[in-house]
Amino acid sequence: MRFPVIAALLLSIVIVLTSGKSKRVEKLDTSGANSDIIEAVVYGYGLEEELWNNESRMKKRDDVYALFRKGFGEKVSQELAEYYWMEGEDEDGERFAMLRSGDPVFILPDSIEVVDRGEERAVVILNYSKSEEGPITYRAYSIKIVLRKEGETWKIYEADSRWF
Repeated sequence: MRFPVIAALLLSIVIVLTSGKSKRVEKLDTSGANSDIIEAVVYGYGLEEELWNNESRMKKRDDVYALFRKGFGEKVSQELAEYYWMEGEDEDGERFAMLRSGDPVFILPDSIEVVDRGEERAVVILNYSKSEEGPITYRAYSIKIVLRKEGETWKIYEADSRWF
């Protein structure tokens, strides 16, 4: 299976949260004219932490999809649900279904720049500084994401690190 959006997310976005608020969130300017869009990015990226905090409530793929749907568009939520929810058969032929464990997928950026904003669509650049902590952040890089408005809520619809 091919998951182009999730691949871009997995390769380029990871969130490392400490208890409560991320140190990166504290550095982000969530005030001003574009605060609703910036807060939507921070909220969407925080849904991974919510997934793990509510792991015992995740009984099926649809539960994972519903969680991510709160901050992401339908297609991205489907891809995230497919990534996180594993179903299969073990060596003994026993069926299993569970959340995929592993490293976090999302990292909040050092800065969020809204480069285009309309009534229903916004284009945002996530900027990551060079870091010796790596491996994903050894060099500075940026990601373009697109948000769309669903009702009154901004949601992440696309992530493309190839833009740069």
